[in-house]
Amino acid sequence: MTRACGDTDSVAVGRRCGAGDFFAPIPRAARRRPGAPDRTRPETPTMIRFLALALLLPGLAVAQPQLSGTPDELSAFLEPAPHQAFFTGRAEETAYSDRAIVEVIVTTEAKALAEALQRNQRHVAELRERYRDAGIPPERITAARFSTSPQYGWFGREPSAYVVANRLSVTVDGEDALIAVARSADELDQVRFGGLRFEHSEKAAAEARVRAAAAADAVAQAEAYGSALGLTAVPVRFESQSAMRAPSPGARRAAGFLEEVIVTGSASRSDYAERPAQPATFDETTYSAEVTVLFEIRPAGGPDGDG
Repeated sequence: MTRACGDTDSVAVGRRCGAGDFFAPIPRAARRRPGAPDRTRPETPTMIRFLALALLLPGLAVAQPQLSGTPDELSAFLEPAPHQAFFTGRAEETAYSDRAIVEVIVTTEAKALAEALQRNQRHVAELRERYRDAGIPPERITAARFSTSPQYGWFGREPSAYVVANRLSVTVDGEDALIAVARSADELDQVRFGGLRFEHSEKAAAEARVRAAAAADAVAQAEAYGSALGLTAVPVRFESQSAMRAPSPGARRAAGFLEEVIVTGSASRSDYAERPAQPATFDETTYSAEVTVLFEIRPAGGPDGDG
């Protein structure tokens, strides 16, 4: 098919058109290779739908929820934790110390170890007899610690003497017995004061009572708030608890006075007799407890609440 020179849908090739200087144009369709798609045709509707779907798929993938994490975290996401609240209860109880533990040290010295031991045993036996006469039962006098130590001279290789120390622990439940033990340390050269502490004989029961009272105080607070707000507080667990025994300042002053009298000798023997009579109690001890309880808060009258 012969086409005229100057057609607009043709391209120039290497043959002349007539005798002029212009090349004869050849149609674009004639330049396609066999089997190649026709780029001059408009896009089909199928191609347009494919491109639109490709653009939408990433957005749909991002919009889907993703669950990841530990089993506990997934459980908390699927089953949210109930509403919870902490309430702290406090309680205090005052009791009187009804006994004291006094320690005395019996020390003897001799050139031979056997002689030092015999002297120490003799002084301990005399001391036990003295305490028994003051009304202290023998079972309340126990040996706490026993030690021996050789003494050497400046240039000697063999011990020049032996020192034996026997520490006794005496439990007394009245001031008369306490004064008797103090006098023994003041009057006897072989006996010296080793320490003093006050105790409450029913401390375990007092600690249990004060903890229970603190827990009851926490429950009472939760019930009061729940009643005012129309909620029910159910105790779940104890978060923390503590109890302690704190001797009063009077007890510490009494121990300090006794130690000052025996160790430094700042009071004479007559001071014991000049002291006025006191009740057979030493001083007071304060037991305190603090209990923190975790409560689960539920609607009152609901499926999980009371009513």
